Amino acid sequence: MTVLFLSSIVTAVSTLGTAYGVLIKPWQDWRPAEYRILRELRGGHTLERFTEKLGTASYREPLEVPDAPSGGTYTKYVFRPREDYRVEVVADQHGDTKVYTVTSCRPDFRPTFERVTAPGTTLKVTLGASRLSDADTGIKVWITRAGKLQGVAYQSQDTLEEGGFREYAWGANDVCPISSPAEAAETKGLWQSWESWHQSQRRDEWFVVTAEHPDARARELMGRSAVNVYVETAQNEPLAWYYKGQLGVTRVFAD
Repeated sequence: MTVLFLSSIVTAVSTLGTAYGVLIKPWQDWRPAEYRILRELRGGHTLERFTEKLGTASYREPLEVPDAPSGGTYTKYVFRPREDYRVEVVADQHGDTKVYTVTSCRPDFRPTFERVTAPGTTLKVTLGASRLSDADTGIKVWITRAGKLQGVAYQSQDTLEEGGFREYAWGANDVCPISSPAEAAETKGLWQSWESWHQSQRRDEWFVVTAEHPDARARELMGRSAVNVYVETAQNEPLAWYYKGQLGVTRVFAD
């Protein structure tokens, strides 16, 4: 009887352990694999490579790039492998990507991007953890009311590589769906503050405010703004050709 009782306990514990592994472990383990994929993808990779790593794009639409010297046809592709993030690329008619963007839509989805931008200098950005105030640089803020308030506060950096230059940008935007009333209130308050600051500054024709030396109010907002979008171009592709103000997916493609 005792042996049978102990055997039942061992069987029950083994079953619980198996259930834990099936239900919990995959949830814990999927992020590192996704982070690795996102780190390895680069602006300039082929659309075929992005499809191989991320699956078929959820959205695609033609994109006019009037500043690009080659003219031709460009297409914007948005990938949504999981609800936690979106990837957007712009590709030419040959399937070569010109810009690569990752937008995190969950505070706990935190891929890190490390790029060497100069000898001895590394750019390191962790979505969901880095703040705009972490970088000792200026700030660009773009806000528009296209149906709903949509804005981004971002920074950028150029780098020279063998074969040409590449541009990087990282920032905070308000395009992702809100999951809780508390998060909605916090997000609304932050972007109302950014809008108030934005209105007090001189804006260019694209409604972008560029502050090379942010004032105290802007720096306070930068400290509250978690970076959730990362962008890099292919070599020798100016970022401004593809993003005049907004970085990454728009609200239409984020919802």
